[in-house]
Amino acid sequence: VDSGWAGAVNDYDCWNNYYESHKRHLVSGVAWNARAGLLAIYSVDRAVLFRIVVDSTGHRVRSRVDSVTGWKPGTRLIVLDSTDYIFAQDSIFIRYRNSSPIDSFPVSGTRRTMSVHSLMRSEVLRVALDDSVSGTIALEFYRADGLLLAERLIAPAVGVASVFVTQNQLDSTVAVIWGGSNGVRGAFFRQNDLALLAADTLLSETQGLVNAPAGIFLHDTLFLVWEDHRGTNGDIYGRVWTIPQAWKRTSGIDEKAQYTRIIPNPAHDR
Repeated sequence: VDSGWAGAVNDYDCWNNYYESHKRHLVSGVAWNARAGLLAIYSVDRAVLFRIVVDSTGHRVRSRVDSVTGWKPGTRLIVLDSTDYIFAQDSIFIRYRNSSPIDSFPVSGTRRTMSVHSLMRSEVLRVALDDSVSGTIALEFYRADGLLLAERLIAPAVGVASVFVTQNQLDSTVAVIWGGSNGVRGAFFRQNDLALLAADTLLSETQGLVNAPAGIFLHDTLFLVWEDHRGTNGDIYGRVWTIPQAWKRTSGIDEKAQYTRIIPNPAHDR
């Protein structure tokens, strides 16, 4: 992070103190508007939502604290833009604007949610385990108003312990990465037409016990890290994986005209 963001530090002083006493409940998310040069940062602790918007120099543009309803333990916060966000729960998603719920829609309660992610164009991807078909991963693509655009089922050869999702902002490719007892593996989709590019692809060099995989795209390359248990103790391994030439095509999405979710740090919170 360059020094241009230092101007935002003072705005977080009270948040840091609040976080230390409420860290078990606090969840957060961010969204970036490239055209306007604005970063929206959200944190929520039960019924209190903290929100701040800063510009590209790190100066606060506006901030807001709201009381919200609908949060419960296990709720996931999905940021859409500087005003809209979703509380994602196992059987229902609730969309808010500022502090007011404006819409809600049910999702399959027979599937166990593993993760939920905001994609480009404010679409949402839910990754869930389908217990009716042992070991199957269900990928559900929703529009922000709740319309189910498509779903894809993937049947990995072995069980899945953890899932991570990242997206290439250049061509809209979505990578769903998972770990388990058969190495780091992944499925790849193109968001604009939901075309399956690859399913259950081995991404690590070995096929042993791994956990907590994570990754980030840089141009046509996927940088991966994970916990690897090939030895006595778990170690952190990484790999660079290049996108096949046949996948490369433009998405037709003008990412500068929208808020996009910040692609997470590969090591996220581990």
